[in-house]
Amino acid sequence: MVAAVYETGYSTQKTVVKGLKAEKATLKKALGFGGMSVLQSEDGLRVVVLSQWQDTASFENYRTSIPSAASTTLKPPSPARVTLFKVIKTQTYRTGANPTLRGKEAIVEFSEFSMSDPANTPDIQTDLETMMDQVFQQQPPPQAVVMLQSADPQEFALLANWNCTADFEETGKPLGFESNPSALPSLAQSDQRFYSVVRILPANVPKQSKSDATVDPSAPMPA
Repeated sequence: MVAAVYETGYSTQKTVVKGLKAEKATLKKALGFGGMSVLQSEDGLRVVVLSQWQDTASFENYRTSIPSAASTTLKPPSPARVTLFKVIKTQTYRTGANPTLRGKEAIVEFSEFSMSDPANTPDIQTDLETMMDQVFQQQPPPQAVVMLQSADPQEFALLANWNCTADFEETGKPLGFESNPSALPSLAQSDQRFYSVVRILPANVPKQSKSDATVDPSAPMPA
């Protein structure tokens, strides 16, 4: 998973989101692309684009092709930073549930944790796993939480998603990830924000010819 972070303000956030539309055509054709979601922070100060790729090489090939694939007027905005993550743990509220975002009604909490010393990795990961368990005890609980670790590996991130804003009408917005009374605040700097999902771009699924199509009677009905 790749996180591209764009620093914005209330007056520029919508412009950045609109500018990202220029990537749609190129992304749909990119080899190894597994889907993308555009997140707009509720404080107006950030846009985060989360994309999934088959491997690091697929993303790097795509990134180097952007200048030649986009014209000057259609070239998407440049992010303030890009972090490559690997998924190291996924936990869902209901056993067997799909952790993916369902649509634009979703709310996401994306929290980043930057370490000053990689030697603290085991302690930080243990604390983050505890935070994952605790967030499911809130009302309403998230549909899923994903733990990510950067390739360097100086960064961790927690990604929680609530797939329907209507869930907040009675209970209000959840508190999100809460730090434990542990050493985590002294071991890593954190940035925790809530985001609204403003765009989802699924992976391009190749069409199957009728002659090649088969029916699996045990397969679930499509949504």
